[in-house]
Amino acid sequence: MNTLVDAQTVENIINGSRNIDEMRKRINETIKLVKGLTKFCDGGLHDKPYEKGLQFSNGIITWHIVWGGSYSLQFNPKGYFVTCGHSLGSAMPLYDDTRSDKPNYNYVQIVYENLHVFVDGMIKAFPEIEENLKPILKASKVKL
Repeated sequence: MNTLVDAQTVENIINGSRNIDEMRKRINETIKLVKGLTKFCDGGLHDKPYEKGLQFSNGIITWHIVWGGSYSLQFNPKGYFVTCGHSLGSAMPLYDDTRSDKPNYNYVQIVYENLHVFVDGMIKAFPEIEENLKPILKASKVKL
């Protein structure tokens, strides 16, 4: 019997699917955590709207944190939503925190590999986040 798919390919499919699920989980947890940490910052996201939003890019993807507008208020009552897209410009966002299927499996890896751009940009916009992250980073060294 001649088959195109062998046992190793099936194993790779299973591992890839698990990795995508884990990357999605980590992306969503990181964005939720960092956005939440701004409430402890003077002038943070929760204190006043950034009318023009925030934008961070590394030339590969661009992260946007946007306030207001009918879109964000309709789907996100807190008013802020986070998206990212290709830096070269694409109408399709790679990530949108108002969607339940975030991010699309085609883009999970690129979003995950560039999550540091979001965190770094948020720290630059809200320097107090760096201090608030210290206990979290310390706890990351604990072996459970």
